[in-house]
Amino acid sequence: MSQKKIDICKSCGEKKVLVRAHIIPAAFFRQLRVGQRSPELRSDQPGFYTRRYPKGIYDTGIVCQQCEALFQSPDDYAAKKLVHGNADLEPIILEGEVIGHFLRNYDYKLLKLFFISVLWRAHVSTAPFYSKINLGPYAADALKMIKSQDPGEPLGFSVMLAKFVDYPVAKIILDPHSERWWGVKAYRFYMGGFIVHIKCDKQLFPNSFDPVIMKPDKDLLIPSRDMVNSAEFEVLKKVVLAA
Repeated sequence: MSQKKIDICKSCGEKKVLVRAHIIPAAFFRQLRVGQRSPELRSDQPGFYTRRYPKGIYDTGIVCQQCEALFQSPDDYAAKKLVHGNADLEPIILEGEVIGHFLRNYDYKLLKLFFISVLWRAHVSTAPFYSKINLGPYAADALKMIKSQDPGEPLGFSVMLAKFVDYPVAKIILDPHSERWWGVKAYRFYMGGFIVHIKCDKQLFPNSFDPVIMKPDKDLLIPSRDMVNSAEFEVLKKVVLAA
């Protein structure tokens, strides 16, 4: 039997037994299974060996059981809506093509708390997969929201989603990273065919972004992206060839 890890919980700051915690929940990785074949972690970096992750990437050095429980309801809700909830997505069709979706009647509080909690967990994780996430002073703000179960106003940690057009590799999960939109810093995550952009900056997104920013009491507009003609597809080809 493996020995339980006792260390400082990065959430409550107390010395406790730490649990095996996922950053992106296991449900998003399970859908990548092909028959009995588990998801693989691949890289085009020299010296990296392909590894299987049946339930996704987890970290045993983040939180205690009590603090892990703060993530449970948002994680379950996100899995319900983004992994198992395609029936809740209403397609927007233009000239016979799906150009986007509406997610109607969703719980803004739970879904936004989910994205904020994933962002914070990625920040505190030591897993190499999340090494490009560093919130700096914004980490304390994110943790405060998680503990208070208050996702804040839409313009703070603004969230936007896009969705890859269905394709065999559209649900692949690439490592998250930072980006800038007109000088505004955000972090990009890939989850179950969705691309998630989370603002981490005092500056606001341009007004033209307003229709797609997640807001309470408003249907969420999710534009479509073509996987085959995307930069992500080029990355995937490089990774496959390097493996």
